[in-house]
Amino acid sequence: MGLYLAIFEGQTELDGFEIGAYQDFDGFRQAIVSKLENGEQGSKFPVLQLHSDCDGQWSMHELPALLNELEEIRIAFLKLGPILPKAYDGTWQGAVLNELDLGYPNSLHTSFFDCNGEPYLDGIIRLARLGLAKDLPILFQ
Repeated sequence: MGLYLAIFEGQTELDGFEIGAYQDFDGFRQAIVSKLENGEQGSKFPVLQLHSDCDGQWSMHELPALLNELEEIRIAFLKLGPILPKAYDGTWQGAVLNELDLGYPNSLHTSFFDCNGEPYLDGIIRLARLGLAKDLPILFQ
C-alpha cells in the first residue's frame, strides 16, 4: 500500500502525485528532520512534518504555509549532496533510475522521487499551487 496525494474537484481528479510506500515518505521527512530541523521534527516545517501521512488532507487554509515550507525545503535540498548511490541498490528507486536512464541524483532534492522520476518536492509543490489556484485541498489517498 502506498501514499497518493490528489486534488479533486467534485468527482474529477484534477491532479495527483504517487509518493510510493509510506516508508519512502518517512525517509523524505526524516531527511528534512536531520538536515534542516536539527533533529526536532516539525520545529521548522510543521505543516509538512506534523501532518499524519495515513489519511486526511492539507486544507485550503494550510496550503499557503505548506507551499512556503516546500519551497524553502526545495532551495535547501538543491544545495545539499544526494543520497549515496549504494542506497538505491535493489530498490524500486534504483530500478526507476536505470529504466528511465536518469543517472544518480545530484542533490538531496533529486534523491526523493516518484515512479516517473519526478522529485517529491516538485510534485507536492505542483499540487499545492493547483490547490491554491482552485481553492481545493490536497487529499491523502
